Amino acid sequence: MKVAVKDVSSRITVEEALTLPCLSGARLVAGEQGKHHVIRVVNIMEVPDIVRWMRGGELLLTTAYPLRDDADGLSALVPGLAERGLAALGVKVGPYLPALPPAMLKAADELGFPIVELPADVMFNDILSEVLGTVLNRQALELERSRAIHEQLTAVALNGGSYQELMNVLLELSGCAAAVLDEQGWVLASAGSPAVDTPPSAACTIKVGAVDRGRVGLWTDGGDPADHQLVALEHATTIATMVTAQERAVASREQRYRTLLLTDLVSRRPRDRSEVVRGAPRWDGTSTPPEPRCWWSSPTPPANSRWPNRPSRTSSYPLSGAPSDRVRSSGVSRPASRCWWSPVSR
Repeated sequence: MKVAVKDVSSRITVEEALTLPCLSGARLVAGEQGKHHVIRVVNIMEVPDIVRWMRGGELLLTTAYPLRDDADGLSALVPGLAERGLAALGVKVGPYLPALPPAMLKAADELGFPIVELPADVMFNDILSEVLGTVLNRQALELERSRAIHEQLTAVALNGGSYQELMNVLLELSGCAAAVLDEQGWVLASAGSPAVDTPPSAACTIKVGAVDRGRVGLWTDGGDPADHQLVALEHATTIATMVTAQERAVASREQRYRTLLLTDLVSRRPRDRSEVVRGAPRWDGTSTPPEPRCWWSSPTPPANSRWPNRPSRTSSYPLSGAPSDRVRSSGVSRPASRCWWSPVSR
């Protein structure tokens, strides 16, 4: 069953936070260029050396009480917060700080670091609960969306789907043209008519072990891919990696079977004719090959003999490839075995 995936951003920016009821009276007074900064968490400033405790993405709230009499200290605070990657600084004006220093606002404008002026009657607890609650709710929606995407793409793999089916589902989930490319950049499957002669808007590498085996790409109509499109791309790449690893394992196993069959034909007489018949399909991967006949230790091939899936030829094809007509096995000299195949009419 398909799950509807809502296109809702999992992040909240400074500009979006200012639309929340708890910040209805707040104003962005400086650093407007940074209004698209993403808020990861909300924190409160209690000490002047708060910068060293910041990790980035915070909306930092303060009454400026520790620096209420130090305008230069407030101005010097802005570059440090911007360097740490904070989302914005919210300062309550009124109780301890009558106005924001002009030098502080100028520094914020130059750095593109948002400073929000908070009204005196706003409660930090209200801001903490509403902004942080919005962040957590959107993260929960993002996890649910990621799970839905993963389930739909995993269903393709569990049902034995091909690269093409995988790309069809990725197109449906992301709304973008998509393609699977091999190591040389050749298209293995695509959906939505991607412009494969141009670089994709986003791509993830298909890595099997430590070797790159290709990539999955998305082509948007313009701009960067949205969060849900990147999530779908990552999950699709995981499934494509599983399919690639499985295909390579099957190809390796088939090659091993061919090698073992060839070695058996050259080195010993089969104990049972049906043994050769069972192994014959592995030469070309068909499930119902022509029943083979095999002549052993013959110096010349029978008339009309041939290799499987090759036209009839009169020259001999010794399977052993030995330079001599005699080989040694367990110390006993014997003629080299040769085998020619001929289909039998059903």
